Amino acid sequence: MVAPSTRHGFCMYLIFQLTQIKENVHSFMVGERTHPRIVEIYTRLDTLLEEMEEYGFRGHIEHDLHDVEDDYKRELLKHHSEKLAFTFGLMCLPSNAPIRIMKNLRICGDCHEFMKVASTVTRWEIIIRDNNRFHHFKEGCCSCGEFW
Repeated sequence: MVAPSTRHGFCMYLIFQLTQIKENVHSFMVGERTHPRIVEIYTRLDTLLEEMEEYGFRGHIEHDLHDVEDDYKRELLKHHSEKLAFTFGLMCLPSNAPIRIMKNLRICGDCHEFMKVASTVTRWEIIIRDNNRFHHFKEGCCSCGEFW
């Protein structure tokens, strides 16, 4: 889903991720702050990232093109909407249900690597539909065969 927004005279498009929990569809944007459980989501995401560091994941900052320090790039990448949607699904879904995320743009390289490692760490199946294809992450592998 893309919603046009005008800011400072420019037309921008907001990027949304959709995750369905029971009968409700939840949407997330980069740097989300309005979701009623956003504090819990960020806290759980921080914990997950610490667990993932033990598996060698520190984020792929080469995918962030901002001209800022590496630590700040990692912080920016941490707030990508599919990571927030995944973390919310992790918190709310039963452990035997796959986490399904719909994305209106192509998944970035950092988020792709994140989902591969997250599927190993959490032992969850993750299905992401981006604008190009379905990505099925399971046990550290993606169905796209790294052709995304």
